[in-house]
Amino acid sequence: MISPIFADYHTHTVYSHGKGTVEENILAAIECGLCTIAIADHGPGQLAHGVKLSKIRAQIEEIARLKEKYKHKIQVLASLEADITGLDGTLDLPDSWQEKFDLVLGGYHRTAIPRKKSDLFRLQIPGLIAPDRVSQNMTSAVVHAIEGGRLFMVTHPGEYIPVDMQQVARAAALHDVYIEINNKHPMAQADLKIAAAQGVKFLLSSDAHHPKNVGRVDRALDAAMQAGIDKSRIVNLKKE
Repeated sequence: MISPIFADYHTHTVYSHGKGTVEENILAAIECGLCTIAIADHGPGQLAHGVKLSKIRAQIEEIARLKEKYKHKIQVLASLEADITGLDGTLDLPDSWQEKFDLVLGGYHRTAIPRKKSDLFRLQIPGLIAPDRVSQNMTSAVVHAIEGGRLFMVTHPGEYIPVDMQQVARAAALHDVYIEINNKHPMAQADLKIAAAQGVKFLLSSDAHHPKNVGRVDRALDAAMQAGIDKSRIVNLKKE
């Protein structure tokens, strides 16, 4: 399979709950014709699958070694899918660690533990019981994370708790943060159209949890085309 994208910024490895090693993901990316791959495992606040800080350093060192090994074949980026865990946009990755990564992605998962107890009761717990009721809280959290200037891309916005896509996309467009169209969890058509109307730029991502899925974005691309998104707005799509 040759991928229609030249860069996949969202892939997981055995460091979190992926099935392949960092090197296996890189080799899969080379095989499907990518120019860039980012290793973006879950942040340390993810209770079920996060990479603890004690292991993040080892992963960064492994990625650095493989960057050098494959530098003539592909660009390898050290990244992290940090969890947005607070209404103020707090990430589960401490500020002192963020500069160690080439890219920081930000998204929400139901099993992430917030730093503040108040966010546990304003976001996580109600998000499990009645996600629609905390939609505005989730929107505020994502917008504040975007405004914090740390994020490269927002991953699968609205997947677990609905967001006001107009507010999120407007903030992303203003701060040059990309909105992901995730192959495992494609955005709803209505949200894609709303986001596009705000002038935001998109990235297609595999969210691969197995090397065989690196670079695979067929469902994400189909969703984008059905929503009428101009291909020029999808930044990592190969030019025809």
